[in-house]
Amino acid sequence: MNQPDITTRRSSVITTLGRYGITPSFPPTDPTNLAEGVDGDCLCPFAHMHTKPETDLSKPTVRIWLDRPDGNRPELGGKVYMSCRHMSCQDALWQEVTLPARKSLPRQVGGKRPIPVPPNPELKAMQDKKIKGALAGKEFTNQILNDPTTLSATEDMIFNLSPLPLRTKSGIERPPLIQLSLFLSLFHPDDLIYMGDTEDAKDANHIRTQAQWNQWIDNFLRSPIAGEDPTTWPWPGRFTTSSTFKTSDGGRNNENQLLRRFVVCESDSLGKKEQLRVIKALIEDPRFKVAYVLHTGSKSYHIGLSIPEPTELELAFLAGIPGSQAPKELIKTRRPERFGGMGFDAATVRKVQPVRIPGPINPRTGRPQRLLYIDPSLGYESSPATEA
Repeated sequence: MNQPDITTRRSSVITTLGRYGITPSFPPTDPTNLAEGVDGDCLCPFAHMHTKPETDLSKPTVRIWLDRPDGNRPELGGKVYMSCRHMSCQDALWQEVTLPARKSLPRQVGGKRPIPVPPNPELKAMQDKKIKGALAGKEFTNQILNDPTTLSATEDMIFNLSPLPLRTKSGIERPPLIQLSLFLSLFHPDDLIYMGDTEDAKDANHIRTQAQWNQWIDNFLRSPIAGEDPTTWPWPGRFTTSSTFKTSDGGRNNENQLLRRFVVCESDSLGKKEQLRVIKALIEDPRFKVAYVLHTGSKSYHIGLSIPEPTELELAFLAGIPGSQAPKELIKTRRPERFGGMGFDAATVRKVQPVRIPGPINPRTGRPQRLLYIDPSLGYESSPATEA
């Protein structure tokens, strides 16, 4: 078939985004986008929907493909496709930008429809398993939220379920640095752990062993500044990852990743009350091993599940599967990044994705990042040397 050339597709994207006063860049201006091999990038026309809209008004969070293959029908060639790095705006971006850009292109004419390539039986079997897992995860969440007995879930209840008490009888929570030390106890003393902010990903000073981070805590507790306002403390950062690393100077990236200690789940689509209902159900269900629960200081919770090496089926159950891999007749939403699953953020479950640590203040809200639940028995099972 005769398909619109790249120049025509680029013009269509420029015209569609121009209605929102946005001019895309070809090639992309953001180094990360450039490294991912996309054709262009731009500001998000729906940045006001983002969790931190004020930080995304000058940052190109939308990636643009001019010839992206369809995962279901690769024989039909590529299409214009746009995807923001934020989940909250994906539906609007699809409906208001991607679809109009495609519809404005000249209709494809001439030629016969190519004969589809027969699917690989092994890949098809794995795909079927992931679809079943994603549907099972979705159904599991629906069962929890449709169960009236879960309506009683509260933070107090999660605190009371914690195997290791995180509050005194009078209701006082453990100090911030003690919470961090308890969290670190889930890792082996020799584990190389990242702690920092998002811009510290390549800084070797932010990857140290668990023992070294605990020594940093001990030294800090002995310093005069420990008696000052915790909001002024020089924390190493607000984030860590669910994985350990091979070397301290290799940076926080997939190439340097060594072992995965947890799968961290977060939901931006559920309200706090709904999240607590899901958390309580996970803790009380023997099929799930909840190592810790952390309040991010904002509108969500992080749930650390002790699944060191998650299978594709387990990830599909928790966060769904990429929309491009899901049969079109089963997709219930046009949100392309996720299909089915319990609805947890597909980005947070990644191996080296930054996730919150307990202790620091969330600068956006001014509220602390706090541990609500921890089970020390679900920490490391062996040393890095044994598993490497």
